[in-house]
Amino acid sequence: MKHTLLKKLPLLIGILIFSKFSLAESSPNNFSCNGNLHQEIKALWKNSIKKEVQETQIKKAMLETGDIYPLYDLENYLNNYFSLSKRCKDRVAISEIAEVLLPAFNAQTKIEQKRELRWVCKGGGRCNKKNGLLGKEIDLNSLQFLGFATAVAAALSKDEDALKLNSTKEFIQKTTGSATSKLADFSKNPNYMKSLLRNTIAKNTDVTAENSNKLLMRDHEVWMLVILANLAGTEEAEFEKNVLSDPDLQRLAKSLNALFIKRTHIKTDAGSQKKTAEIDRGFWRLRDDSRYAGYEGHNAPIANCLNNDLMTYSPRGKSIEKSEGNLTPPPPLESVGWDISHARRLVPLFESMQSYGVQFSNTYDIPKEKTIGNEVIKAYAQQLISNLWNKDKKHPLFKNYWSGANGWYRVGYKDGVKCNTGYPPYGLSIAVPVGGYFSWSHLEKELKEIGITILTLLNSDENDAKEFIRENYQGFSDVATKRTRDLNKFMFYPTLIN
Repeated sequence: MKHTLLKKLPLLIGILIFSKFSLAESSPNNFSCNGNLHQEIKALWKNSIKKEVQETQIKKAMLETGDIYPLYDLENYLNNYFSLSKRCKDRVAISEIAEVLLPAFNAQTKIEQKRELRWVCKGGGRCNKKNGLLGKEIDLNSLQFLGFATAVAAALSKDEDALKLNSTKEFIQKTTGSATSKLADFSKNPNYMKSLLRNTIAKNTDVTAENSNKLLMRDHEVWMLVILANLAGTEEAEFEKNVLSDPDLQRLAKSLNALFIKRTHIKTDAGSQKKTAEIDRGFWRLRDDSRYAGYEGHNAPIANCLNNDLMTYSPRGKSIEKSEGNLTPPPPLESVGWDISHARRLVPLFESMQSYGVQFSNTYDIPKEKTIGNEVIKAYAQQLISNLWNKDKKHPLFKNYWSGANGWYRVGYKDGVKCNTGYPPYGLSIAVPVGGYFSWSHLEKELKEIGITILTLLNSDENDAKEFIRENYQGFSDVATKRTRDLNKFMFYPTLIN
């Protein structure tokens, strides 16, 4: 789409037209608890998303097929709705989320050398012999789900009416029990604890092609911090909090907190003169996923994945036809850390720390000034504005890497099912609206305006707006299935409500 076409797109911030209803111009109720947008979200939950979670994700995929990847997906789908319900003090919605999630624990099974039950992948397309995941527990999936479930449990533990329900008590008990057991897999593992110490003192200049994977701060570490904070914030009446005084668990909390603080790179932005924060700066520069971070060409750097066993897949469709052939990767970008899609884990981490930071500090004996506080969180929000946003107030896009790099991401990525030709510059932009980042608008007001702009565009009947959304936010567009559109709206809309 040519830029001249984009210039014609009319845009009035604050006037939003939906397919089912119109929002009154400039009305604060549009983005308030129980306002029009909130009602639209509740309708999505009732008419579409609840059934998706109950029937498709848990009953069919987890309980019947033995697929445990829904553990990963459910956090993505539901976290922003839960956060909205928490902000709006919608106790009924939070209780309903717990009730819907409770059957997921029935998919747990006995695993060798473990006393407690675990989620083991027994089927489904994403666990197969090619990727070696069949018959195994996938730590990331378990941790991501438990990060979300412990947030729900912590909120419910303070709700006297909810605690009158047996389902609530059972959810809290199963969640906290599974979470503390899972954390012990790491806190009781001397090799893992040694690696945490090593990584805390490591510098990005220590990274080589041989040790790159070993020196990363992964999603796993972030989710464990989320779980630890949520457990600290869970009321004692429904959770035996004495387990948190275990010396090994205390050491795990201290080490993970120290690692995150060490891997947060804060500097002053030259333009805004505000503090900005990057995550794991430079530690990912030699990873396969990032090897084309320095290539910002429009065409895909590879024609196909050169593997007859796997289907070549392009998240953008056109990239396979428009290719540079097999382009030699450029020199590594020294600054590269996490991509903006994986960095969405920062959203639940910061929410947990804002909600239970004091309890986290007290429970694990970490000085408050050394924990993840508001100044750190605000610096991450400012990075999104200063260095990731394209500064276009009519057509917002976001760079692929949290460092501000905008090269191709995950070129040639193989998951055992397909091979990905990669995401082009700005190709991960949809991660921002669905990832919960706009909930940081209380820290950076400009985020709210950007979010409203995207909302206006995706609900516009103008051809230019539709083309922009198809090209850059495809999951919201008319080329996506209704299921995909509903899920993406359900993840995005809650982030705009105060």
